[in-house]
Amino acid sequence: MHTCKKNARAVVQRGYHLRPPLRPAVSEPDYQKAAVEKCLGDATFPPKFLGGKDENGNFHFLESNVVWDVLVNTVAELKLYRHIKTLKSLFCTSAAAVKCALMELRTGKLVENDFSAVEFRPLYDSLIDHIEKKIIPSSVLSKRWEDYNQLTLDRLCDICS
Repeated sequence: MHTCKKNARAVVQRGYHLRPPLRPAVSEPDYQKAAVEKCLGDATFPPKFLGGKDENGNFHFLESNVVWDVLVNTVAELKLYRHIKTLKSLFCTSAAAVKCALMELRTGKLVENDFSAVEFRPLYDSLIDHIEKKIIPSSVLSKRWEDYNQLTLDRLCDICS
């Protein structure tokens, strides 16, 4: 969990555009606070910051480049590739780590937040539940999820072999 959070912390600022442009000069803490609130403030489920958009602008669950980077970097760093049977748990853990890293920046400055199972288990469980109850039963969503997982495994093979 520590490595996953460390990797999330490393990519959330760039991935979610939490830094203001250099010109015009804007207060970075204020800008960051507003940007993080925009990510975390959405009451919908699944949270929009965990998804990605395809070439047509359609939202796809857990296809955020940030979540993907956290997963790939964590697997590579911990040399987990040979032990992976499925990516579902790793995607959900990476998504929870991303939320933790965003929460650390919620005030506009880094405030350490423990990435603990107690605090983030409800999010992890709800993401797993969403996959099992909404994604897998749908032939279209299930096919996309399987393809995305296979592409991720292929990339991990390329990186880790």
